[in-house]
Amino acid sequence: MPTPNRYTIAEGITGSIFGVLEKAGVNTAYSQAVAQLTVALGGYREEGVALHPVVFLCDSRATLVGASPNVVLDAGERGPDALVRALKRCAPLAIGGWAVFFELGSEKCTYGVFRPSGLGLTADPGVVFGASLAAPGNVVFLRALAHDVVEIGSIGGTLLHVHLSGGQPREVDLFAAIGSFADVCLRDAKSTQVSTVRDSLRLALITGIRRGHGSLLAAIPASNPDRTFNSAIWLPTPIDLVALIENARDPLGISTWIGIEYLLHGMLSSDGILILSTDARILGFNAFIDLINSPIVLLCYKVEGLLTPEEAPGHVGTSNHA
Repeated sequence: MPTPNRYTIAEGITGSIFGVLEKAGVNTAYSQAVAQLTVALGGYREEGVALHPVVFLCDSRATLVGASPNVVLDAGERGPDALVRALKRCAPLAIGGWAVFFELGSEKCTYGVFRPSGLGLTADPGVVFGASLAAPGNVVFLRALAHDVVEIGSIGGTLLHVHLSGGQPREVDLFAAIGSFADVCLRDAKSTQVSTVRDSLRLALITGIRRGHGSLLAAIPASNPDRTFNSAIWLPTPIDLVALIENARDPLGISTWIGIEYLLHGMLSSDGILILSTDARILGFNAFIDLINSPIVLLCYKVEGLLTPEEAPGHVGTSNHA
């Protein structure tokens, strides 16, 4: 019996991604690595747990990392299997604002993790560096937006969304959806740091949603907090997220905000709906509504739906994100 030729779907996907990257002008020295990592990140899991590392590729880690805290784990081969093994070592460490780096400027690949100062406060890798890099075109980042959807970007340049499934591509940007929800939550907030508050709130919600088993969010008017829920745990003193984020400037303020983030994540993991006001206060959680008789507008989405500030003042959304 003849020996069959072996071919994996991943090989075909990798080849297709390679061609797309070349047309998009991504640094050709990185194309093979980007293609291989894109396939790996599409549904990345360790021990059954979904992980969502942000990965940076660069010629020189000195240019990328600078004075940021960093840990070099090893230096080894640059082949596809070696990159996936390196990612397996790094991915569990890339939480809490830490990211993975691969230095590809020499024959060997040096890899590890680093914590750029802004990545813990924003969900946008490209914004962290902006024009601060000496050679921004030589830095490429990757992150999973959803299951089988990977974003590829070069600092200040190309941005691609690669859909790895065979179905019709759809808008599945969790970051945009939660960004729109954060805009609703901040509509009536008084803040001198609106951009920072928005980024921090969005990142806290995204992290909590990804850690949970599926989350429900609602934003109700701060001026008239309608409590039309069958049941809920209402907080006697609402938690002012704007004040907490604005005060996260010294060790005590940062520690307090980190603690509130964990509390927020716990509420997102609870059954029912997490309720925020349009001035970014946590009002309650574990809430339920009567879908037939409630006047609240229900906006159901998985990852592909978007919440927009122009919708009705009561917003409810569901997110099931692996």
